[in-house]
Amino acid sequence: MTSPILLRKIETYSVPDIEAFFSDALTYLYSGHPPFQKGEKLLLKPNLLAPKPPQSAVTTHPTVLEALIRVLKKFQCDIYMGDHTPIYSQQHTTRKTQLHQLFRR
Repeated sequence: MTSPILLRKIETYSVPDIEAFFSDALTYLYSGHPPFQKGEKLLLKPNLLAPKPPQSAVTTHPTVLEALIRVLKKFQCDIYMGDHTPIYSQQHTTRKTQLHQLFRR
């Protein structure tokens, strides 16, 4: 059995470019049918391993997460985010990774 794979080179952390990739990927993977129902609950788990800036590539880049959230909002899903940072405080980590602004929305 094979699984579909969709690859695209994205040169910069541009929300519109990444958003387009996620939209295209969902369309491709679900053959144009909506993958989520209105009101469906989705949990996004960004990687918050350590309080490092986005440029360090240790955690989920905020631009990638923002683009994914924009795509999922079009399906009118209830979006939740969460992760557990085992060593550092959640507040310190989300500020350093610049994800705290997305968590507040």
